[in-house]
Amino acid sequence: MARSMFDGSVPEHTEVLNETRGWILVRHAVSGGWHQLKLAAKIAQPKGNYWLAWNGERLAMSSDAKKLNTYHPDVYDWVVDVMTGLE
Repeated sequence: MARSMFDGSVPEHTEVLNETRGWILVRHAVSGGWHQLKLAAKIAQPKGNYWLAWNGERLAMSSDAKKLNTYHPDVYDWVVDVMTGLE
């Protein structure tokens, strides 16, 4: 059975932080010192959207962050680099 492929979606009223040819990173909100982020794939991936949180020093190790680090470690590092550069 073939694995389903999805591209991501970007919610309205979000701040685009950075993008590459394959991904777009947006800030959805800030709450309690945590930046709520959404990483969306621009091309079809097995998982098209990742919800992440950044506290100014690190990403919260949510299930999405763990999956991103496992399947796309280069993209995980890119997100950390983008967020570190914004601080």
